Amino acid sequence: MDRIAEIKKEIESINTIDDSNIIRLESLCEEILALNKEDRHTSILMEPLFRILERNPEYDFGMPGLIVHTLETYYRKGLEEELPKSLNRKPTFYTIWMLNRILNGTSDPKEQERYLEMLKAILRMDVPDYLKEQVQHLIALHA
Repeated sequence: MDRIAEIKKEIESINTIDDSNIIRLESLCEEILALNKEDRHTSILMEPLFRILERNPEYDFGMPGLIVHTLETYYRKGLEEELPKSLNRKPTFYTIWMLNRILNGTSDPKEQERYLEMLKAILRMDVPDYLKEQVQHLIALHA
């Protein structure tokens, strides 16, 4: 088994993040970042990383945190396809924040509208009030 497949398996084995295993997750993220610098094809690791964020919506990964930093290295390399999937499954503070960063980084009106529609769709989902408030704030910023 190659190292990327091993990393994927390790990430998938992590369910709940706490102080006992955050260092392991961050070590895996650092390894992914190193592989990305070598132009290794690690995009299969995006989905399991998003799943960790989805399963741990209350955990403070930092601002932005190594997991978000790792995911953002896929900007214009598949992130724009994988992030909406995660948002549709279970929006979190971090995934909404990442969507806003992408929205801030685009000047294409069609892309902007697409990302704003994603934010509006979250308001129709069963999510905690603090996430709805965050989304409403972001929508107002871009209106």
